[in-house]
Amino acid sequence: MFGGIALINGVDHKIGTLGFSATADDNSAWIVSCFHVLYPSTRRLNDNEHESIYQPSQSRRQTPIAQISNERTDDRLDIAAARLTFGLPSRSVLNLGKTKEPVLAERGMRVVKSGAKTGVTEGIVMGVSDELVVIGRSDDTPEGYVISDIGDSGSLWLRADDLAPVALHFEGNSTGAEWAKARPIGLVLETLQLKLVNE
Repeated sequence: MFGGIALINGVDHKIGTLGFSATADDNSAWIVSCFHVLYPSTRRLNDNEHESIYQPSQSRRQTPIAQISNERTDDRLDIAAARLTFGLPSRSVLNLGKTKEPVLAERGMRVVKSGAKTGVTEGIVMGVSDELVVIGRSDDTPEGYVISDIGDSGSLWLRADDLAPVALHFEGNSTGAEWAKARPIGLVLETLQLKLVNE
């Protein structure tokens, strides 16, 4: 299952982006996105309950591809995983290619992502902390360039030079200066107890 494709929650129909596929120690396959994309806002799941995640067609649920439970989530960090039930896990991101090994974000690093709303866009890392990577518009992008929009949540930011995963996008700025916020990829993998697919 490629990163960069659209996802929709079957309960409240929130559209977001599949960031990447991953595996657990038991070899189960998962997809990773934002908590606010995968999980219904209307209620909490019971411990033994599951909900389907769909690959949408024209903003409607279409093909069920994964199931959420309470197993691998962190609502404070706004990250979550759903167990893959359709298709095969992949290291590839739509319109970009196969990813390399993860790297730490650094100020000034050029990054790129493929999102369900804005497609492939570029940015530059403006700030880094243990739990946050802030990405802004680089000086050489045209005025009005949009790096993210609603629907891009869950996108995987990659180092532009070699497509090494850097951070998982969870928020953008809809007014004023263009910026995006993301969680460092190492934190995401450690928190969800997952690893990137080994291809």
